[in-house]
Amino acid sequence: MADPRYRKWTGGLALLLTVILVVGNGLHPPLPKESVPALTMIAGYSIWSAVHVLIASSYIVLIPVAPGVAASFEKEHP
Repeated sequence: MADPRYRKWTGGLALLLTVILVVGNGLHPPLPKESVPALTMIAGYSIWSAVHVLIASSYIVLIPVAPGVAASFEKEHP
C-alpha cells in the first residue's frame, strides 16, 4: 500500500516546483534569434542571473519529487 506521507510532501513540492517554473519562465523574456541583439538584451536585463538561478533551482526541487511520485503509487503484488 502506498504511504500517505509521500503524497503529502510530494504534492507540496510539486506545487512549489510549479510556482518556481511559472515565475521563472514568466520573467524570462524571449531572445532575439541574432546573437548581437540577444547579447545586448541580456546585458541590459538586470535580473537575468536571478531568473536563471530561479529556473535552475527547480531541478533541486524536482529531484525529490520524482521518486516521491513513484513511491506514492501502489505496488502490484504477484
